[in-house]
Amino acid sequence: MPALNYGYVLVYILVTAYSAVFVNIKFTEVSAILITFSTFFVCWFVFLTANRARLGALVALWRSEKRSYLMVNIATLLSWMGMFSALKLVNAPVQTVVYMSIIPLVTVVLGGEWRRLSALTRLAVGVIGVLGMVVAYTHPSMADFAINRQFGGVLLALGAGACGAVFIVSSSALQKRHSLSTNDLICIRLPILLLFTGAISLPELVRVFSLEFVGKALFLSAVAVMVPVWMLQQSITKIGGVRTSVLIPLVPITALALEWREGVTVSFPALVAICLQCAAIMWTSLSLARARQAVAAAPTGTPAGAPTQASSTVPVTAQPVTEVGALKG
Repeated sequence: MPALNYGYVLVYILVTAYSAVFVNIKFTEVSAILITFSTFFVCWFVFLTANRARLGALVALWRSEKRSYLMVNIATLLSWMGMFSALKLVNAPVQTVVYMSIIPLVTVVLGGEWRRLSALTRLAVGVIGVLGMVVAYTHPSMADFAINRQFGGVLLALGAGACGAVFIVSSSALQKRHSLSTNDLICIRLPILLLFTGAISLPELVRVFSLEFVGKALFLSAVAVMVPVWMLQQSITKIGGVRTSVLIPLVPITALALEWREGVTVSFPALVAICLQCAAIMWTSLSLARARQAVAAAPTGTPAGAPTQASSTVPVTAQPVTEVGALKG
């Protein structure tokens, strides 16, 4: 396997981490709602254009999958709104690591996998959440914020991550039923988000509209959504879902390094906690992948409750445990 194939996931890690820092530092003059609307309006327009041959089929599918469409749209709205709102209250590494910390737990619970996981894997899932809180409250930037701002930022990041997990489970089921592509999922998941954020942010958009703002919105849409989606899909194709999922937890460490480059103090306890959390996420990813492989290799008559049966509704080999990873379809 050529080493260059790992370049896709490397670019994904860099642009995802940078986009979080970019929002936190460069987009301070506008609200989270306007950031969400401007970013995803550009993204949706691009993907609708690229996927125009499929739009009729997606509209027809809506008639039979209204509940699933609604679930995917609401989860998308709450997840991205929560993420951008959290970035207004806490720094990017804090938001990223807290957001990520809740996704594995909610995903395996909603997917009905918790009882089937080994004790060590369940422990790793719990450790991911605990270490996320350790990172949040040992990051030096938290000392500059009032307690209510700290709590609000962490709570929003947790809520956004939980909604991201809901999207992972619901979109994964929808994708499997109808073999939807990356473009399909992006086209169907954004209408409610854009209607809601567009209606609320319209007065502000008129006030802040400028060439500088448009440039920032275009740049953020590219680095936060479109480039990561394509790079993640290419990485899964070239090196496989397991390797991709194992490397994705490097995003918060990269965000921490980028903030340090911007002059933000790095806390040693926070750095250690992030590294330990990444290790726990990697362990969980590999454990779920092995469990899925064991299920695939098991005889047809193996009982559903057998110890080796840990088939995942959102297997790591097909679905990295991050919200952005879920965009791949």
